Amino acid sequence: MAQTIENMKDITLPLLSSWNGAGLTFDHKADVIDLLDRHSDEELGQNLAAVIILIRLMISFDETKLLDRCVSVFERNIDSYDGVDKNHLLMNFERFIGLSKYNNIAEMTEHFRKALTYLDGPFTGEERVGNWTFGSPSVLLMFHRDSGGLSRELEFMREGMPIYYELTDGHGYGAEFVMEAEAAFNAGDFTEAETTAHKAWYYAREKDQWSIMLTAVFLQMRLLLFKGDWFEILNNKRRIAETMEREKLNLLRHTLDICESGIFLLLDMPDMVTPWIAEGDASLTRVMFPAKPALNIVYGRYLLARGEHAKLCGAAGGARTTAANLNCLLGVIYSDIYLAAARFSLGQESAAIDRLRTALDAALPDNILMPFAENAGYIKELLNRLKNAERYTERITRVFELHKNFEQTKKIIQRKHFPRKTDVLSDDEYETASLAARDFSNKQIAEKLFLTEAAVKSRLINIFQKLKISKRKQLKDIFGVDSKM
Repeated sequence: MAQTIENMKDITLPLLSSWNGAGLTFDHKADVIDLLDRHSDEELGQNLAAVIILIRLMISFDETKLLDRCVSVFERNIDSYDGVDKNHLLMNFERFIGLSKYNNIAEMTEHFRKALTYLDGPFTGEERVGNWTFGSPSVLLMFHRDSGGLSRELEFMREGMPIYYELTDGHGYGAEFVMEAEAAFNAGDFTEAETTAHKAWYYAREKDQWSIMLTAVFLQMRLLLFKGDWFEILNNKRRIAETMEREKLNLLRHTLDICESGIFLLLDMPDMVTPWIAEGDASLTRVMFPAKPALNIVYGRYLLARGEHAKLCGAAGGARTTAANLNCLLGVIYSDIYLAAARFSLGQESAAIDRLRTALDAALPDNILMPFAENAGYIKELLNRLKNAERYTERITRVFELHKNFEQTKKIIQRKHFPRKTDVLSDDEYETASLAARDFSNKQIAEKLFLTEAAVKSRLINIFQKLKISKRKQLKDIFGVDSKM
């Protein structure tokens, strides 16, 4: 099949439908679109099984106009279709139309329920093999869209996902529990979050839902930060990385980069961010549209940590638009927090306060506190100014409590597992050591830091003396990273 896929221009519609789209990924987007463009509506209408596959692919590719074309072809021809698989086509059509309503859980559920009426036997397709999250590291980030509506959204998830599981043999199994766990975490209820995250992980493992397992593991890593347990964070990361390597889950490797970089940024270590994220160029990856808000959140925090406030204003403004277009409320909230911090640092106090107030008004009706707690170090003065407002007092007090807790455990991790820049290494030495710990060669470090290889070698000798080590691999233990990190 791989040889055939490499020659998409030789593909016929019947052959596409016989594959059921198996083996086609985001890498084949241009070829699939070319295949669609080469056929008229009349030709498409003569092979509705292929049209169904194209509908699914256009949803994945976020090609709205081409999706509308395929949907129109299907609707115009399905009534006159007399094949024995008509119910199966209708079932898949309603299922995919449900997915196209992303991320309106209520509308999605209505289509899933209608699809179920066409299911005349146990589902036997390969749908549960796919990546349910499209590479997003968070279910809550994907599906929370309405301020004040989180409880209702969770109810729709509990109602709608079992219907979807019946249609797909468990695709996305455990997603509703991840979203519940993330909601509890964002409210500061760590006990409920941890319990439900483990539940989600076990459900996902039952059906080999790797993307759901990754979202559960990422949440567990964030919870472990509040416990100061760096070694267990590494253990979680290693387990999921080994799974992705074994299962050849290439798309999720980018998701793990996002998760890993997010953890380092929470520890105030921007030098440890994965290079492609630090460069702000998602075009180098296969990050799909549901994962872009998560990537933007991490990149915004990176710019904030680097003090690039003017650049952040532009990037966060664009990220906010992207999140708003996707009805991704958490993405909007994070963008507004970053914009508030950046504006304040640039001396635009009034604009900063207005932006933070907008973020609070969107988040607090659903008791979403963690975006503020995680970034309180950057917006502390702004939060204090708004704290006296009656509608904010109690929640901002809780934000400061969560932030204080995290600052204490963060310092434990930094003291035990990382050299203090101010006490042990200079800023230049710290950056060099962090790159060496992540398996960058002397030549690569020299290119990145605009040094000669001799200068890098000399600097590493000084670093080894200060840290009292003799081998390069010992940097991994000091920095608490493995061979990937």
